[in-house]
Amino acid sequence: MNFRVKPKADFVWFVIVSTTVNIIIIATTIFLLRRVMGTAEKALIADLFTRYFAYFFIPAALLLAGYALVLEWFYNFFIRPLNRLKEETDLILTVNPSLRVQVDGSRDIAGLAEMINRNIDLYEALKTDVQKKIDHARAETEIEKNIFAAIVSELTEGVVICNAKGQILLCNQQAKRILSSLRRGRPEYKDADEEADQFVSIGRSLFSVIDRYLLRYAINDITTKLRSRQQPAVTSFVMVNKHQQMFRVEVVPILNSIREYGGFVFIIYNITAELENDARIILHLNSLISNVRRKVSAIRSSAELICEYPDITETETQQFLNIILKESKLLSGIINNQSDFNYSVRIKSGWPLIPTPVVELLRAIRGKVEKPFQIALDFEEAEVKESVCVDGYSFTLAVSFVLYLIANEAQCREFVCKTGIRNSSVILAVEWMGHPLKTETLQAWMARFPLVGKERLPLTLKEIFDNHDVEMVPASDRQARDVAYLHIFLPRHENLHTAIGREISIVAENRPEFYDFDLFNQPAEHPELNERLLTDITYTVFDTETTGLEPRNGDEIISIAAVRIVNLRLLKNDYFDQLVNPGKPPSRKSIQVHGLEPEMLTGRPIIAEVLPVFKRFAEDTVLIAHNAAFDMCLLNMQEEKTGVRIANPVLDTMLLSAVVHPTQSDHSLEEIAKRLGVEIINRHTALGDAMAAGGIFIKLVKLLSAQGINTLKDALIASKKTYLARMKY
Repeated sequence: MNFRVKPKADFVWFVIVSTTVNIIIIATTIFLLRRVMGTAEKALIADLFTRYFAYFFIPAALLLAGYALVLEWFYNFFIRPLNRLKEETDLILTVNPSLRVQVDGSRDIAGLAEMINRNIDLYEALKTDVQKKIDHARAETEIEKNIFAAIVSELTEGVVICNAKGQILLCNQQAKRILSSLRRGRPEYKDADEEADQFVSIGRSLFSVIDRYLLRYAINDITTKLRSRQQPAVTSFVMVNKHQQMFRVEVVPILNSIREYGGFVFIIYNITAELENDARIILHLNSLISNVRRKVSAIRSSAELICEYPDITETETQQFLNIILKESKLLSGIINNQSDFNYSVRIKSGWPLIPTPVVELLRAIRGKVEKPFQIALDFEEAEVKESVCVDGYSFTLAVSFVLYLIANEAQCREFVCKTGIRNSSVILAVEWMGHPLKTETLQAWMARFPLVGKERLPLTLKEIFDNHDVEMVPASDRQARDVAYLHIFLPRHENLHTAIGREISIVAENRPEFYDFDLFNQPAEHPELNERLLTDITYTVFDTETTGLEPRNGDEIISIAAVRIVNLRLLKNDYFDQLVNPGKPPSRKSIQVHGLEPEMLTGRPIIAEVLPVFKRFAEDTVLIAHNAAFDMCLLNMQEEKTGVRIANPVLDTMLLSAVVHPTQSDHSLEEIAKRLGVEIINRHTALGDAMAAGGIFIKLVKLLSAQGINTLKDALIASKKTYLARMKY
């Protein structure tokens, strides 16, 4: 409900019209009198007016002043109360039902206010009764929902759900721990921004956490499978964190009700222990094979000597038989000892390998080497219809890097790949014109990390190829000495353990309210920000505490805190809160306000260390602050010293309050919170005030919408028109 009456505007027009009419009447009367009066009469009146001007002017001035006082009294007694009545009624109906109208005015207006309060009390009683019934009906559903939330939160696997743009909609605790520990490469490939902390929370982009090339590969692989109706339409890859732990990721598409791609689910498994166990099993098997081979060799040699030389003496025969008996007992002991070793874990069980057609694999390799390396790779697409099991991203990157190294070694930029089948392997025979590749050179390359353009992996070529059971053998053509080959042997699909694929994709239906799935309906990825609806924007609400109130006279930030708003929900667990060492003690007056003593700031990071992290926390959001001019002045003054520029758009809750409540004289944080029904916890702490400003902003958005202010541009223009916008620091 929204009242459209505008008593103030109507009153202004009434004053203008009535004054204009009176002036016209007086002017017309004077004009008519002058028409009928003679010259002598006109002279007499002019003489009287000149001689007794004060007697004419003073009554006229008093009459005009009285008229103004009457208008002011009428405005304050009738018009202003109506304005406040409208504003407070709108507040009750939109954001603060517990507020009651308190208006001083005429008896009729006071009676109207009393009637409004009585009706609101009745409405509140009815609403409370209905809400109790709703709460009772929801009780069992809420219990089940909370159980589900607890289960998802504490799963040993990391679970992340994202929309089509890669924004995080759900992220359990295990996934947060894993993603926060990720790194994008080895130290020799480290980017500057990798030193910053990873922020993993609802509404943020997964591209800022996981290597964007790896993530794009996974999404492209899924969409390709969906277009070609290939099942299962899932993909997998491996990630490594800064603690050298390895994680297998299953990526499952989310389809809408008409089976269109709408997002994806990440399921993250820690496979470090599995791979370590694989290594132990391989080492143990190698040792077992070596021991068995020696014993069998001794037994075989003794038996062959007995068979080949039947004329040897009985003593020599007995010696050989003793050797056979001794080695047989040792061999039996070796085999019996294996009963205590658990072989139940399958070799290479942790590394996710997906069945992939050879042709698709070669297309991917060709796409990798064409642009960054200017390498041409030709192959016959219809030659082999076999499939191999690979981790597509790591294998493609590794082979592309090997081709780059060969191209530099052999001074050749054109390759031909022929395919074939030998026993249980698929052969990729890469051919080029130039010097053959030495085995020693190939072995030396195996210790390198693949790097293709800006794409890289924190695994060596040997680690990647070993986990694919790949053999690489260089060769040359004896007849055509200028033709060289690299034979790559890949196990065929049915001969290699593959990752367990999910047969069905998840279709989005009901919305768990403890996470924010409305982001599935967010607008396009890069719309013009000014034209976006206030309800669709992600915000960072922040506040600062300082050594004093004069930034231009040397006062510094001693505390900065922020909290995010996603889909008009205040994410109280997604916050930034940091004390700052200002290099100077706070003033005694400021300490009395925020309570931060100098010793509490000793040893804290300086602002040059804090601002880059804050900037990343607020990345791609609109900033919100109360009395934002003060806080932005502090941040902007740090740009020259820190090199950090905060260029986000800014909205001010103080100005927005003046927009929706122009007749209110007090727009302090406490008074706005009181009007809107927002509780302030830990006042005069940066985080407490940021939380309060966030709650205020969410309620102001509803009031702004009622005035037709719906986009960021609308809000900025309306804010600039308020008298409070003229404040400077």
